[in-house]
This record gives sequence, structure tokens and C-alpha cells, in this order.
Amino acid sequence: GSSALPPNIRHYYTEGERAVLCIVAGEVKRQGLCDWPIDKIAAMAGVSRTTVQNSLSWAQRLCHVIVEQRPVLGRKSLTNVVRVVSLEWRTWIKRGPSMARSIGFKMIYPTKIIDRKQEATNEELQGTCRAPPRSPPPAARASAA
Repeated sequence: GSSALPPNIRHYYTEGERAVLCIVAGEVKRQGLCDWPIDKIAAMAGVSRTTVQNSLSWAQRLCHVIVEQRPVLGRKSLTNVVRVVSLEWRTWIKRGPSMARSIGFKMIYPTKIIDRKQEATNEELQGTCRAPPRSPPPAARASAA
């Protein structure tokens, strides 16, 4: 399982979905949200575009993330913005090591940049999602029995 997800959330997802959510969690830790295109997330996670779309869809249904779509009339849409809503996952991301450190290189930021991406507060994210819990994937149910 991925260490980017807490144990009580990790079991809802397949291995490919966990890889996608690990990439999203690393970007959320770095800048507060993930605004990468689906293709880039898929390439970094080593999965297909469809797996990225499915994992973000399931995570949104389970109220673990919010996916904000940004259409632009008459032009190509902007990339979706993914924000982690789950309080336990946000705490897990905040306490865990950065993805850069676990890969083996150090990110250096010469100046501290504060932008509107990091201005989302906990109050804005809480109470926006109400969905029933999802049962574990069929493979996990079969192995648990």
C-alpha cells in the first residue's frame, strides 16, 4: 500500500488508484492542491488516463477529494484542480515526509511564494461532501474472506 494514504482510506482503492492518489498527495503537500493534467499524473503514476479518471472519480464519491473543473468558453479548458477534503488524509499528508525527500533529491525554494492556491481554508473544504462509504474493491473483499 501507499504510505501517502492513511490506512483507513488506503483499503478502498486498488494499487493503480493508490499510485494516482500518491502523486496527487505529493503535489498537495508541495503546493496545497494538485492542478496537473491527467496525462502528467498518469505518466508519473505509471497508469493509464482512465485509471486516473476512475481514481479521482471514486475519491470524489467517497468525499476524500474535491475535483474542480475549469471550463473556458470557446477554448480548451484549464486543468482540473484537485483538493484533499478528508481531514485525516490532510493530517497524514501534513505529517508525512515530502515526496522529494523519499525519491532522493531536495527541492530548493529561494523565495517563499504565497498565492491563491494555498488560501483555501479548512472551513471552505469541510461540509461540502456527503456520500455513503464505499466498500473495499472486489479483490480486497475476496482476500479478506
